[in-house]
Amino acid sequence: MFITRITKILLVCVLSLVLFTTSLANAGTVVTSREYKLILVPSNFNGSNPDDAVNDYWSELQLLVEG
Repeated sequence: MFITRITKILLVCVLSLVLFTTSLANAGTVVTSREYKLILVPSNFNGSNPDDAVNDYWSELQLLVEG
């Protein structure tokens, strides 16, 4: 029981140290870009001319982003 208690205390100390040093390492990080993912429905791009569907999609997306 005593060894388990010491092990738990040491584990908490080590994890705290790791989290603290990680936060210090990222403290000066400046985010310059972001990545976004969109889920597309493939059936929306079926039809006689898929290029038109893609162009329509981009036009609508542009309106949403700029809006």
